[in-house]
Amino acid sequence: MTIVFTTTAVSGRGYEIMVATRASTLASFSTPAALANVNSASDDSDQYLTGDGKTLYFTSNRAGGLGGYDIHVSTLGTNGSFGTPQLIGGIVNSADSEVAPVPSRDGLTLYFAASHGATNYDIYVARRTTVTGTFNTVTLISELNSNAIDFPLELSPDGCTLYFGSDRTTQGNYDLYVTRRGN
Repeated sequence: MTIVFTTTAVSGRGYEIMVATRASTLASFSTPAALANVNSASDDSDQYLTGDGKTLYFTSNRAGGLGGYDIHVSTLGTNGSFGTPQLIGGIVNSADSEVAPVPSRDGLTLYFAASHGATNYDIYVARRTTVTGTFNTVTLISELNSNAIDFPLELSPDGCTLYFGSDRTTQGNYDLYVTRRGN
């Protein structure tokens, strides 16, 4: 079992992604370590490890991005280490900031938050037709967004229930919300 999380100040840099493992639910987690090959000298956070443990989506403001924070992806190699992160393909990233990536189980849909020209983050959805293709459509989910910060957290395995955070009722304090769509 593996857990990935963000922390600060371990290496003296900004945010970085850490990993810890355990053999079973009865065992203790190992001492957390910086995730090799993924972290940079910039902020790396908002990690999402897919259920099979083979794909890591995360946010970074590292060099080579399109501006602000961008969504990156890294895949687990046959050597058991994650490979060099790449900007997620397609039209997801922009000169503004994109954060909080939450992929669907089949990898064809990606929920994320973006500040596209706004002062707060809104929830968007991107779609692609194959898992090796690029995301070629991005849509604002206006019915989920408010005038505050809104960001996705988790998607149910069937893709019908989205959990998201927002500070719409108490600025600076985030609450958990849930929405469900029909099949």
